[in-house]
Amino acid sequence: MQRFPLIKLVLGTAICALLAFPAFAGDSSFMVAAAKGKKTQAAPAASAGDIQAQLDTFAKNYLKNMNDCVSPSKKKQKSGHGGTYYLEYDPNSIKTSYKPSSNPAVQYIGYLHYDEVTYVCKGNDCKPASRNKLTELIMYVKGKWTY
Repeated sequence: MQRFPLIKLVLGTAICALLAFPAFAGDSSFMVAAAKGKKTQAAPAASAGDIQAQLDTFAKNYLKNMNDCVSPSKKKQKSGHGGTYYLEYDPNSIKTSYKPSSNPAVQYIGYLHYDEVTYVCKGNDCKPASRNKLTELIMYVKGKWTY
């Protein structure tokens, strides 16, 4: 039995997110420019509907990428909890919203709310054992959402 499986799980998931989702490695020069007091180039104005649609698409892709590399996964379950178990980020639980930012370099702050579900399996029978509500904050900069 491992001594710190939860820490390993959280760190593994964070590393997976960094590797699987290209927006994590995005250009952060706008934050440096804002910190130095330089003006950044404003993105063309988008309608509220367009911004919300982009946020919803970003959230859907984010959870898909997270589910593709989460460990333990449905395909690679771990032993424990009286059987085997795995994690899944529930794509049906996604709720998004955004608000204007007070930072001149960031137009909006987006909120991604979703559930992380732990399934416990006995044989081929898998049932949700726990559900954690998670929230991610993202930024809308230069006309696109980025982590």
